[in-house]
Amino acid sequence: MRFAAAAFEQTSCGILLDDVAMAFLQKAWICTLPRRGRSRTAGRWMAGILLVGGGLLAGGGLGIGFGGAGIVRAEGNLDGVTTAGIQLGPHVSGPQVTAETLANRVVLLEFWGINCPPCIASMPKLEELSRQLGPSGLVVIGAHAQGGPPEKIAETARELGVSFTIVERATVAGGMDFAGIPHCMLFDHMGNCIFRGSPFDVHDKAAAAVQAAPAAILAGRDLVRLPELARLLRDEAAFGVVFKKAAALTKAADEELAEEARYVVERLEERAGQMLEEARAVKESDPLAASQLLQRCQLSFRGTAPGNEAADMLRTWRGEKVFRDGVRAGEQLERLRQMRAFVLRAAGGAEAGSPEIGAALPPPMRRKMEAVIEAIQRSSPGSGPAAEANRIAAEFGFNGSGS
Repeated sequence: MRFAAAAFEQTSCGILLDDVAMAFLQKAWICTLPRRGRSRTAGRWMAGILLVGGGLLAGGGLGIGFGGAGIVRAEGNLDGVTTAGIQLGPHVSGPQVTAETLANRVVLLEFWGINCPPCIASMPKLEELSRQLGPSGLVVIGAHAQGGPPEKIAETARELGVSFTIVERATVAGGMDFAGIPHCMLFDHMGNCIFRGSPFDVHDKAAAAVQAAPAAILAGRDLVRLPELARLLRDEAAFGVVFKKAAALTKAADEELAEEARYVVERLEERAGQMLEEARAVKESDPLAASQLLQRCQLSFRGTAPGNEAADMLRTWRGEKVFRDGVRAGEQLERLRQMRAFVLRAAGGAEAGSPEIGAALPPPMRRKMEAVIEAIQRSSPGSGPAAEANRIAAEFGFNGSGS
């Protein structure tokens, strides 16, 4: 019988494990927020998890609370809680969000913390949700709730593979009556809060809210004469099909029909233009993100002028060695971040690497990490990915030689 212990970082968190099935840090784990005047890192998690033959033993399934705050189920008031009451703190990473961004969109606001294990466990789930429903109109925002430097927040988000918006903090008028994280709030396209609770419980509710909402690209307008196109516009993958159908109707004898068709074409052209402009804006700083944006635009608007423009841009950029090398370095950096996060988890949830951790790595893992670092440095020297790879090499005491 084999045993493995997991140690947890300093935080004012509590653990609740309802039963053995909660071994994967799901909804029963709530980190209690610090009381006013209490250090955000006060208290130590005085608990370990023993994985015994694939099962979980944790205090006999009893709730354990630390820091004097106990366990709080993440629920709260819904009445009067709307997107109009959302106040976001400074931007950390991901797309910039404004009041206009949230208008007529389904919004999921997640309160989380980098020193909260259940929060960390929830973020990949929310990233999956964002990728699945984002093209159909869902906006996901992660509001950090534990303080700390924005650089560390951004670093953690990157390691978790999070691409949705992260801000340093947030408040919601009438909705700050919760005491534990992770805590999410789901708002429908009318701006009303329709769910509050665990991010592990929100998937189906978010999907239903998106399905019930008008297509986000229509900015709240109903298509009276073109309801089928309105339905198709919920799916970004159908933008090209809708574009061609609407374009064919812009000169219809029925002026009401033609006007709706022109509106659809204008909205789609605007959206494609935004995607192309975003790609241009990050071409130098993040070639991988630029490449992914162009591929997404090409696929979404397949067979249309915007789709062809995206394809031409991508073809031209791929002909540039610096761009190709930057994309390759970005892909390798994603792999390196995943390996780093795995190592830190295996090292008991350490906040950062160290030469001691690097020296203790199994030789195959160390060689893999060094090889990736070397590949990044070789393919794109002096770039952002190379700088981050160098930092990770120094963090673990690697020489970057790949040997």
